[in-house]
Amino acid sequence: MLSRKVMVTDGPMGPSAQLEGQDDAAFRGPQNRFPATAKNNLDLLSITKPDLVLTAHRALLKAGADIIRTNTRNGDGLCQAFYGTEDATYELNKAAATLAKQAVTEAAGAASSPKFVAGVIGPSTGSLSSPKTKTTWDQMVNGYRPQVRGLVEGGAHLLLLDMVSDTSNAKAAVYAIQEYFELNPKARLPLLINVSLKADGRTPSGQSLAACVVSLLHAQPLAFGIGGDAAPSSLPQLAKSSCWIQWTGAAPSESINIFTPSGSKPKDIQDAVAQMEKASPRALPSEISSTLQLSNLDAVTPAEGLKLIGQRCHVQGSHRFKGLVHACKYTSDDDEIWEAAIQLAIQQAEDHADLLDLNFDSPNVDAAEAMGKFVRRCSLHPKLAHVPLVISSGSWKVIAEGLKNTQGKCIVNGLSVA
Repeated sequence: MLSRKVMVTDGPMGPSAQLEGQDDAAFRGPQNRFPATAKNNLDLLSITKPDLVLTAHRALLKAGADIIRTNTRNGDGLCQAFYGTEDATYELNKAAATLAKQAVTEAAGAASSPKFVAGVIGPSTGSLSSPKTKTTWDQMVNGYRPQVRGLVEGGAHLLLLDMVSDTSNAKAAVYAIQEYFELNPKARLPLLINVSLKADGRTPSGQSLAACVVSLLHAQPLAFGIGGDAAPSSLPQLAKSSCWIQWTGAAPSESINIFTPSGSKPKDIQDAVAQMEKASPRALPSEISSTLQLSNLDAVTPAEGLKLIGQRCHVQGSHRFKGLVHACKYTSDDDEIWEAAIQLAIQQAEDHADLLDLNFDSPNVDAAEAMGKFVRRCSLHPKLAHVPLVISSGSWKVIAEGLKNTQGKCIVNGLSVA
């Protein structure tokens, strides 16, 4: 269908734009099942007030939406923990998907084309890329697991990784999605990825759009989208993408495949449908580049090869770096030490290193912890934006920790482990 018409989704807020203004009782449910802290947890209304959610979906479908979102933007376990309702994560996601699918089934008879349910997976809470984050990768993945299971088992037709603001968070969601389908003998659902960009064309966690795309290509998305404060001028960066293109905002002049208006009310959807009726959808490119693509904050396509690997951030390659890493054991505030270590990385970037090799394999340090801390810093520093990382270790635990803490697409060195 995406090759024949521009499909229209409901707005960025999905049904939740029509669910605000409920009293405390609406969130607590019958017999005060949920705690008072559940107030304003709109996702929970799929359990406590299903008729409200169903009515909202029906109105958006009647307005002409081809794809409707589930009421689950904050439906992961970490977001639900904020309201004290994390134990209901699976239930509310399954309920939300079931309600959306019911609305689509009801609308099928009067519709001239098929309608679809997008199971929404939001950005979660916190930023894994922050050097000061208190949330771990494993906690993020655990928060997404029941959400993915609920959306799939509730009947969603596709999954929508929405409002991506930190690529590391998105990679955790992708991991939970891929894990679910590896463990369950079901056909994988198509995945849409929608990234929020700031006015400068970067994600809130600092990646360029091109770098974000490279970092998430392993998810094999059906469509890649842009939203937030991005300008339509960002769209050409996706022109050579191997997937369909989604756009959120005012109708652009460029060809796209999925359009999401800025507003989420039925009138906004009606207007969007009218705007897209005569629009020509973008065709997929006839040739897809097979060139190696890597990323840090920026995307790197080393067309002329990789010639220089900086190894001064390697405990076996630099006495100064080794001394700084060992010094971290003797202080509770190690920010200054890590900043000095980052300066070694910056010097290599200024000396035109194509890659930055990181290794912490020393019996005198917690190599996994050190790798995680340093990778997060390297993944955010603007002076290292164009230098992809090489995660190097003889320990799979250390390699995994490095991969869990970078937004970018890295090279792994040291797979000859026992």
